[in-house]
Amino acid sequence: EQILVRSSDPKYSYVDGKDGWSASSDYDHKNITLCYKNIPIQRFSSEEYDFSESDISIFKSALLESVLEDKDFIKNVLYSQPKSKLEALCGTFPEIDGFLK
Repeated sequence: EQILVRSSDPKYSYVDGKDGWSASSDYDHKNITLCYKNIPIQRFSSEEYDFSESDISIFKSALLESVLEDKDFIKNVLYSQPKSKLEALCGTFPEIDGFLK
């Protein structure tokens, strides 16, 4: 019998925001995923947005703050999704339509 054992202890970081939004970083702390009710919406990479491992928590907090305070930000994030994904999100979470107005 073969058994798979994980030998590393990755540091996965998750920040729970308000109104169903959250942000999580990958094990390497190079990407942040913005989620709505645990569904991934958008990935933000450190290469594209120029954040380092040491300030990733600040970037996550800023993302979640932008979601709540900047209606244009979340509207742009949602509209940047493929049409099929946006339709699926709206079908699953009807309240998302409110973010698009």
